[in-house]
Amino acid sequence: SCFTQKKDIFAENLFIMKKLFRIALLCAALVGALACFTSCSKDSLAINKLVGKWQVETMTLGGLPISIAEMEGVALYLTFHRDGTYLTEMIDKEDREVATGTWEYADGVLKMNVGEVETHATVSELTVSRLVITAESLDGEEPLTTTLTLKKVLK
Repeated sequence: SCFTQKKDIFAENLFIMKKLFRIALLCAALVGALACFTSCSKDSLAINKLVGKWQVETMTLGGLPISIAEMEGVALYLTFHRDGTYLTEMIDKEDREVATGTWEYADGVLKMNVGEVETHATVSELTVSRLVITAESLDGEEPLTTTLTLKKVLK
């Protein structure tokens, strides 16, 4: 039936979202580099822009674009705190997954740590309302490039 097909599609999208959430956690580890407050005014300005709560709008995973904003009942947030810690939240209709870590930012690179996993992401755009980061991770033996486009929802 149509309901069963929609339920199956939602379950498949939810599985993909949970995998993407884990990848986003790795990307969040890249943000850990921002806690490394440098004397460079350019980095200080970027850090000031980065601190706050960001909502992931779109994600490109290995060239496959995924619009999280269009997924009903699903949201992914990254919150960067001035003390160099961050919080990642994935919320769907059934669950809320949360992870914390540390972040640093310097010279256009966001370093995020979750436990012993460290991720480095290139910040290609950072304004007071928009953030675009790209990271490469190994999924098995193949490198997997992930790009996140986020909008700021809370300072």
